[in-house]
Amino acid sequence: MGASAQKKKRQELKSAGIDPFAKQPTEQEKQAAKFKKNAIIVTVVVAVVALVVILLTSNLLYNGVTAVRVGNMNFTSADYGYYRGVVYNNYYNTYYQSYGSLAQYLMPDEETLKTSTLSYMQETAMLYDQAVKAGHTLSAEEQQDIENTIAEMTANAETNSLSLDGYLTAVYGKGMNSKIYRKNLTMAITAVSYASAQRSGYTVTEADQAAYYEANKDDLDQFTFRYLFISGAEVPANEETGTEAISAEDAMAAAKSIAEQLQEGVTSESQFMQISQEVTGSEATRFVSSGANIAGSTSPNCAEWLRDAARQSGEIGVIEEDGGYFVLYFVSRHDNNYETVNVRHILIRVSDDVDDETAKAKAEEILQEWQNGEATEASFGALADEYSDDTAPGGLYENVYKNQMVDAFDAWIFTANRKAGDVEIVKSDEYGYHILYYVGRGYNYKEHLTDEGVRNERYTAWSEDLISQYPISSNWVLNYTR
Repeated sequence: MGASAQKKKRQELKSAGIDPFAKQPTEQEKQAAKFKKNAIIVTVVVAVVALVVILLTSNLLYNGVTAVRVGNMNFTSADYGYYRGVVYNNYYNTYYQSYGSLAQYLMPDEETLKTSTLSYMQETAMLYDQAVKAGHTLSAEEQQDIENTIAEMTANAETNSLSLDGYLTAVYGKGMNSKIYRKNLTMAITAVSYASAQRSGYTVTEADQAAYYEANKDDLDQFTFRYLFISGAEVPANEETGTEAISAEDAMAAAKSIAEQLQEGVTSESQFMQISQEVTGSEATRFVSSGANIAGSTSPNCAEWLRDAARQSGEIGVIEEDGGYFVLYFVSRHDNNYETVNVRHILIRVSDDVDDETAKAKAEEILQEWQNGEATEASFGALADEYSDDTAPGGLYENVYKNQMVDAFDAWIFTANRKAGDVEIVKSDEYGYHILYYVGRGYNYKEHLTDEGVRNERYTAWSEDLISQYPISSNWVLNYTR
């Protein structure tokens, strides 16, 4: 090989990172290089492990790393904990109103809670972003609501001998603190405030309301009826009692026969109640409901029968369902064209600790105190704050609609010719003694329902159009930290 060829070959080797004339490392230098390389690897691994330990033993993974993204807004696992807490409480309070302490056993599973929470976060983020873009600000009252809520949390923390951050962590999960809580509370209240402003901004005419009523009257109208369910379920044999088995076919036939007996010769609601008691041993339940809620208490087939425009008072229907028959007695249908009521209320509850006689005497004593004083609405409100077992400030309930309150309460406030300033003690089987002060009339309930209906339709169309611009996603951080 010539000198020029050798030179060219060396240049090619150098270009490939090989220099044949370079000094070759000794075995000792090779070992040193190998040790240095391993040391670097160990250092990197130790650093990674240390970082993981820091993340797991601190709050950084909970309040320093994005777990949920909505549009261009990032939320941590701690942020998610706030919204999950709100959703959880909403579920619990809804169940508690109907089932009391059993509510804890009816709560949805974690996956359902997650789905509801992410939906709530998406809507809140969308509304908050729109509020910021529109320059929407909170009123002084809304700002005070934030401070009041934080003050309440602080008081709860002190009651439980915890710091505020400690209490918030216990309630909403790891990583939560007062700063994160305030941020999310402010965002949520701003979202609600902006949604309310959006609804209020629509112009709704009488023609709009009339059109909405015609399209939705089957859901809006109030229905009063009685119903009884006659079971047609299969009955297994019971050797202990000597009871023979009854097939589903025979059981349904027997149920139909009983149901048809309730149709024969009935001419009034009271007679229907009497016959249902004689035939089945049970009194037919009286139910007052908006058309939208009928199916939840009976069945879709019952709702269809009751909502038939040709239905007349006193008609009886037998509706076959899986497992038995509903027997319905139609009392009335009302379009809600009446005025609501504003009323103040002092409740003296009858309980295991307070018997009927004691509660009645206490109510009479409070009424006498009011009569001996200024005997004004304001003084009644002050006594409500002092004595009532109800929590409404000043005992005031505004725009009460029919059947919202217990029967005795409802009957008194909607008595014909009731006038402002009327005061009376009324007893209810459910609670005890109510000292009622009639304030006056509120808005027309039908007009209110149709106005709200139109606004809600428009708001829903507006929000559904926007929500697609705020896609939501979660990552491994949320799955790991929840």
